[in-house]
Amino acid sequence: MSEPDGEDWSPAGNPYTIAVSEAGWWLRTVQLTVRRLEADDEEFLPYSSRQIDARTLVLALNQLLVAEQLEQAALSALDMDSAVGGRLADARQTFLDVVPGLVETRNRLVHFNEWSRGAGHNPQKSRARAGEALRDVASSYWRFRYDPPAKSVLAGPHEFDVADAEKAAGRLAAAIYEAARQVDQRRDAHG
Repeated sequence: MSEPDGEDWSPAGNPYTIAVSEAGWWLRTVQLTVRRLEADDEEFLPYSSRQIDARTLVLALNQLLVAEQLEQAALSALDMDSAVGGRLADARQTFLDVVPGLVETRNRLVHFNEWSRGAGHNPQKSRARAGEALRDVASSYWRFRYDPPAKSVLAGPHEFDVADAEKAAGRLAAAIYEAARQVDQRRDAHG
């Protein structure tokens, strides 16, 4: 990826590089958090370190999606071959298949003020508009916990395996890197 060239360099001119950098930071956050989930639980009464780390894991996994979106925007702005963006989109979908409900789960954690009342967006809003009681809508998405024996995160109606999520995060970060490498190769070829 392109390196900063002194005072003239700006992240605004290099979003594809920023996407790679951020994907790397968030991948390492995922990996560190998984290691902490595998370690002995540290009690912070009344809280569990594993339950805290499970929340961090969801946020870090979601940030990889944000990095992929930035990479896609950069590819489009640079008028890259659509096949590069297509491969990246495929990697994103594969990632989402391994971590079902990730965006909803992130939204539930960040927007707990709305989701706890059944007033969240997307699935909650659809169910509320269909006439379902807000109490029932909120209850359907409220569950969140790390299950140590299963080594999985349970989030509302979704569940994902932590080890599988870590591997999928690595693959998505690698796909972001590869897309940026394609940009560099094109720049090198065209001087």
